[in-house]
Amino acid sequence: MTNSATVKPLLDSPALLQCEQLAQHANLNGKRARALLSLNNGESKIIASEKSSLNKVQVGYLITRFKKLGMTMFESGNTKKAVAEKTSVKNTLTKTSEAKKTISVTSKSPKSEADITPVANIEEASIDDASADNESADDVKKAKEKKSKKIKRKKINLSKTKKIKKKKRKRRKRKTRKTKNLKRTLRRKSLRKQKIVSFLRLFRNCAQLYCLSWLGNAFAYYR
Repeated sequence: MTNSATVKPLLDSPALLQCEQLAQHANLNGKRARALLSLNNGESKIIASEKSSLNKVQVGYLITRFKKLGMTMFESGNTKKAVAEKTSVKNTLTKTSEAKKTISVTSKSPKSEADITPVANIEEASIDDASADNESADDVKKAKEKKSKKIKRKKINLSKTKKIKKKKRKRRKRKTRKTKNLKRTLRRKSLRKQKIVSFLRLFRNCAQLYCLSWLGNAFAYYR
């Protein structure tokens, strides 16, 4: 069975030619071009990282950057490369000195010219590694800043929710106090009314008994 649906390639014909030209170099742009060519062929990120000697994170970053900028990303990479050269002078000097020592040692032992790497290629590789390290460090800083902002927002939201809860509790306490006071006043009023009514009933009964006794005595006297 053949799939009728065709997948669109990642690179156009001019972009493909440019990537093939850049892939011949050993610098960072060459590594990126190799990765793009492997992805254009339909290979996975793991295979692209193995062919281009880049990390999986760098390959993912390369895809997002290529989708945003296109082939102009290589021009911006050259400007970053110039900045990285200034910042990584010490690293290049130390690496070149180590490379010279290794070349001097290898020159004593008979080896083929292909095994000996020239100093210029070593310098370019060190500069590319420094630029890649700077880019990864920038990505790590951006991720840390995003995390810190999220944590600050969460803290602010928690403080706001706590204040709102405190206000609600105070309002509930006030309402409960008012209701309790109203109930107490109503109970006191009802008790006073009951006492007054009971006192008036007793007074009425006593008056009736006194009147009846007085009338009985009066009838007995006049009789």
